[in-house]
Amino acid sequence: MQNTKNEGKQVTAAVGIDTVLGSIMSIGVPGLVYGLMIMASGKPGACAVTHALKTLGLGNMKAGAVSLVAISKASDVASHAVVQIPTEASLKQRIYEGEALEDVLSDIDTLPLSATMREKLKKKVIAYASKREEVKA
Repeated sequence: MQNTKNEGKQVTAAVGIDTVLGSIMSIGVPGLVYGLMIMASGKPGACAVTHALKTLGLGNMKAGAVSLVAISKASDVASHAVVQIPTEASLKQRIYEGEALEDVLSDIDTLPLSATMREKLKKKVIAYASKREEVKA
């Protein structure tokens, strides 16, 4: 059996989990909303499409299309929070428990996340660690 643990190696994934999840949610959630609106309309074919867009746009089909775009963007933002918040909490807990900052920062490099997300996490962990040092002093 092959050892799959990344021992101190930096992960250079082409696409991070946060990016993949964002893409899935930004397409899936508006599609689900739109599909439910079509099914709820009770109308056949193109009438269902028109009705769904008008309902989403409060009587205006263009506003309905804009609503779907807004839902897509909100889903993308929410997906990043779904990844960042628990990961950040876990990393902060490690600092709280006394693990060395350098170890935590090196482990962040091994996470299969986008470079942007890893940098955000590093900044948050460094800020948390420096706050903890101020409190201890």
